[in-house]
Amino acid sequence: MLGKTLYGVVVLSVCGGLLLQIFPKTGRMVPYVRFLLALTLLLALLSPLISMLSQLAISDITALLPQSDAVSAYDGYWSSAVIDAARERMEDALRSLICAEFGLDKQDIDIMLTTACEDGEGNDTVTVTAVRVVLRRRSHRIAADKIAARVEQTMLCPCTVVLSEEEHA
Repeated sequence: MLGKTLYGVVVLSVCGGLLLQIFPKTGRMVPYVRFLLALTLLLALLSPLISMLSQLAISDITALLPQSDAVSAYDGYWSSAVIDAARERMEDALRSLICAEFGLDKQDIDIMLTTACEDGEGNDTVTVTAVRVVLRRRSHRIAADKIAARVEQTMLCPCTVVLSEEEHA
């Protein structure tokens, strides 16, 4: 491989020297011929490197890189943050729905979702497995069964309605 490269460089140099002898020394074409000669010599010198790099596969390059658990931990952090944000939004939406339907104030109710996470071939699936509704006023216990039925119908999971020990003033 190296012999062919050196042979090509020598042949290109001889051809370039002959071309420069043909053109007049003060001609306008001399800088262009020199540029083309330098470019072809550079490509001839880089051809072994280019052919070697073209034979490498991407998997060979990535196999040489150090593997780290930091990347997977970082991905786990973000997926956890996304799940927590989604849970909060669902709790807020469910709180708004219950308050609108049953005439409750948002400060009188707490919603807690229980979720389960499954790994399905690289895709995490998060499922709401249970809902707990905490009513802060004892006067709302009349609607507790209706609230539980509505939440179970909406979320398609079991719902528990609990009366808080402390009554919110």
